[in-house]
Amino acid sequence: MKSFIKSEKFIYISIAVAFIAAFLAVYLKTEQKLDTLREAVPVVIHDVTFEDGDEEKRTVYVTPSGKKYHLDGCKFLSEKRMAISEKDAKNARYEACAYCQP
Repeated sequence: MKSFIKSEKFIYISIAVAFIAAFLAVYLKTEQKLDTLREAVPVVIHDVTFEDGDEEKRTVYVTPSGKKYHLDGCKFLSEKRMAISEKDAKNARYEACAYCQP
C-alpha cells in the first residue's frame, strides 16, 4: 500500500513538473517573440506640447531629395537628414509628413 501511495505521489509530481516546464517554455518563447516585435516596430511619438508660435523652436528633419518634413523617428526619414526649424521648413515649402504628423 505504501509503495502505491509513493508511486501515485510521484506521478502527480511528475505531471506538475511537466506542466510547469511546458508553461515556462511557452512563456519564454512568447517573450522572445514580443522582444522581436518591440525591436521591429518603430515608435513614433507625437509631440503635442507646442503651441502656436513655437514652430521657430521646434526641430523637424528634412532630406536632400524629399519634399516633406518629419519628426525624429519617422520611418520615412532616411539616414541623410538635416535638422531644421519647423518655421524654416514651412518657408522652404516643405510639407508635413502624413505618417508622423509633425
